[in-house]
Amino acid sequence: MNKNIEIEYKLLLTKEQYDILKPLFKGPAYQQTNYYFDTKEEKLRLARITLRVRLKDDHYEFTLKRSGAVGLDEFNENISKEDFQHLIHNEEIDSEILELLKEYHITLKDLCQIYTLQTYRYDLPYKNGLLSLDKSEYLGVTDYEIEYEVTKTENAIEDFNAFLKTADVKYVQNCKGKRHRLCDVLYGTPQ
Repeated sequence: MNKNIEIEYKLLLTKEQYDILKPLFKGPAYQQTNYYFDTKEEKLRLARITLRVRLKDDHYEFTLKRSGAVGLDEFNENISKEDFQHLIHNEEIDSEILELLKEYHITLKDLCQIYTLQTYRYDLPYKNGLLSLDKSEYLGVTDYEIEYEVTKTENAIEDFNAFLKTADVKYVQNCKGKRHRLCDVLYGTPQ
C-alpha cells in the first residue's frame, strides 16, 4: 500500500471555460470510472472519508482518503478485477485499506458500492505539479473541473492562477470534491 499526501487546488468550471482550456491540454482524454463505497449508515461520508475503486485502462486502484495535517492522506493499493468483484460482493480480499477501516469500526461486511462516477480527463504537467481537466458524469449531471495537484504549496496558487487567466478564471478556494458533489445530487442537499 502506498501513502501519499494529496495537495490539490480544484475549481469548478462552466462548459465555456472548459472549452477554452481544453486546447491547452495536449493528447487524448482518458476515461476513468470511480466506484464509491460506504456503509448503509453512511459512516464514511459522515466521517469525511472517501473509499473508492478507480478503473482506468483495465487497472483497478483501491483508495482511501481522509483528512491529514496538510491536504489529504491518500492510501492506494492496486487490486485485480477479481478482487474488485469480491469487494462488490463483500467477499474477503487481502487489503491493507480494509485493515485501516477497522480504526473506524467498519468491516468489509458493512460496505456497499453505492454510486459510480465517470470522468474524462486530460493531464498536463505544469510547473511543480500536474493539471487535470475533467468532465465528470454522474446521476444525470455533467460538471467540469480543473485540478492542480502539487507536492508543495509554495507558489502553487500563483502558478495555478497564471494558467487560469487564459479562461478569465481565478482560483479563490477549493470547490467540493467529486464525491461531495455527487452526494449533493444524491441526497438533494449540500453535504
